[in-house]
Amino acid sequence: MNEHKEAIEKRKDKIKNWLKDRQNLIFAVIFIFAIIIRLYYFSLTKNQPLWWDESDYLAYAKNLAGYPVNWIVSGQHASIYPYLIAIFFKIGLGEIAAKFFLQVIPSILTVFLAYLICNEMYEDRRIGLIASFLTATFWLHIFNSARFHIDIPALFFGFLAFYTFWQGY
Repeated sequence: MNEHKEAIEKRKDKIKNWLKDRQNLIFAVIFIFAIIIRLYYFSLTKNQPLWWDESDYLAYAKNLAGYPVNWIVSGQHASIYPYLIAIFFKIGLGEIAAKFFLQVIPSILTVFLAYLICNEMYEDRRIGLIASFLTATFWLHIFNSARFHIDIPALFFGFLAFYTFWQGY
């Protein structure tokens, strides 16, 4: 039991030491702000009516999941995305859970990846702070985080691929 308490204390000390650095503290504030703003807009839009392109994705996903929907995805929306949504329907989760895990979480992680990428590419860590702040507050990024759209997952996986390449390079 003491080992568990010691491990918790070590983690607390690491976090305190990490936050003592001004740049880390600023990034933590930016990241928390990004989470709050995305959760706020998610709470506002989670039950809103769907736009036609979102409906195209979801109708096909419901078709794939076995719902009594006769829908074939249009050529503009042919991707793996409806299959990912269909997984949520198959396991009994609805549109809200799918939107949270496929839109909101990748949107938040994109802010983190923007910070990591810029810190790896440039010596001046302020560039990472600026990039993460711009990613956290860019209206189009926030707007697409609240819709069933492939822009956010595509940006997330693009950033992830770039970061992985940069690390390996």
